[in-house]
Amino acid sequence: MSALRILSPSRSPADRTARAGVSWTLHAYLGIEILKVFGFVLLMLELGYALLVSVVISRRLDIDFLLVLPAFWTTALAMLNDSIPLALLFATALVYGRAVADREMTALKSFGLSHRQLLAPALLLGLAAATAGSIVVGYLAPEMNFRKRDIGRALLEAQLRYLGEGSNRDFPFGNHSLWIRQYNGRSLQGIFLSLQLGSENNQKDGGGQGILPEELVKGLNPVSESLYLYAQRGEVLLPEDLRREGFTPPRRPRDGTAGADEEAEGESELPTVIVFRLYNVRLFVSDQIFHPHEPSDFMQRMDLDVLPVSYDPAGSISIRRRPKQLSLGTLASQMPMARRELEAMSPEDPAYAKSQEEYFKTVAEFHWRWARMASFFLYPVLAAVVALFLNAENRFVAFFVSCIIGPSAFYGLGTVGQILGEKGFAPWLSLHMGTILLVGIPTFGFYVLERGQLQGRFRGFLEALRASLYRLPRKSVGEEVESAGPREREP
Repeated sequence: MSALRILSPSRSPADRTARAGVSWTLHAYLGIEILKVFGFVLLMLELGYALLVSVVISRRLDIDFLLVLPAFWTTALAMLNDSIPLALLFATALVYGRAVADREMTALKSFGLSHRQLLAPALLLGLAAATAGSIVVGYLAPEMNFRKRDIGRALLEAQLRYLGEGSNRDFPFGNHSLWIRQYNGRSLQGIFLSLQLGSENNQKDGGGQGILPEELVKGLNPVSESLYLYAQRGEVLLPEDLRREGFTPPRRPRDGTAGADEEAEGESELPTVIVFRLYNVRLFVSDQIFHPHEPSDFMQRMDLDVLPVSYDPAGSISIRRRPKQLSLGTLASQMPMARRELEAMSPEDPAYAKSQEEYFKTVAEFHWRWARMASFFLYPVLAAVVALFLNAENRFVAFFVSCIIGPSAFYGLGTVGQILGEKGFAPWLSLHMGTILLVGIPTFGFYVLERGQLQGRFRGFLEALRASLYRLPRKSVGEEVESAGPREREP
């Protein structure tokens, strides 16, 4: 008994203090390793996404790659609510998987460290990530999503600013068609512009009313494909040129809200539009504009010496923010107001269905934000528990299993929950199905690690199943052939 007492671990306060010091050293070691891998993975995800989008856009719009890349920094920042938890999942799975494969975890267990102490670094990093996630998901990502609306103007301005010399070039000009036969810098030759004044998409951006001078299209009743022009030459005026010339930008359409009016007033002080000053213009107008009830293919022609054509890509986007572009606090404050407005309306009201849809989308987005913030904490915990539970000799097993379980469960069930939540089917539950699963899997794994009972029971179940299979009566050869059917009789 004395030898057992000597070999048994001491329970003195000094020994507990020493163990606590070893535990904190372990926490620092694992935490630093996870942070190093996390930084590298996060950088790769953000750069990979930005580069991929930039390459696609540069090829589609025929823009130099270096001109496209700076415009997508807002897109990369808007992706942080997905890339941060994924990077934490990858980093934790790789670090814990390597420690398990190198038998470091086994050695630490032999020193008396429990599973709780081994999981503490992942828990602490998860709490820190959840704190940062509340800022990223609640405020940063929505603001970046809102600022992405200005990306079209930045790309078009980059194209025209560094145009160079060439011919036969199409430009993204909203829902309209712009073609230039030859260009040299900002000097243009042979400009063709087709305006679709009456299409459904153009109703959102004013139907071309902000592109041509107001006195030219005032009082018209436009129809689709009703107006186009050709100019012999022209020049491009960028925002700094407009400021020097004292150009007054057109007032953006207001949506009726006070905030939108204030923002429109503020944005009208600084011109962000792009103007094409065209010379020797031939303007062709469909006769249906003047006689809408008389079908006719006749085109009326107008000759103009000078025609300024202005275009503001940001003006075609509504100033009102969508639910995905609102901060978490704004969503929380809008939910009760939208509910009261919906309750005050009658179901027979034509606007009731639209108001109900907007209310459901707002509630669904609110719950989805909380689910995203929970993923910042649950992803590293899931990866650590999976690595300790599997105890695999291959360091990449925990990584692949964590990647299969975590993102597939969260985003798969989250997509289903968004569909159900936007229809009004219990958003408080449907949007959190993935979160519930991410909570249940680590909890179950930790219970098994602490109790150590499931493995024995599962092994006993397999042995019983194998024994029952061996006790089954075997069929004769003739019975096997008859039961197999004609296809299995053939050799």
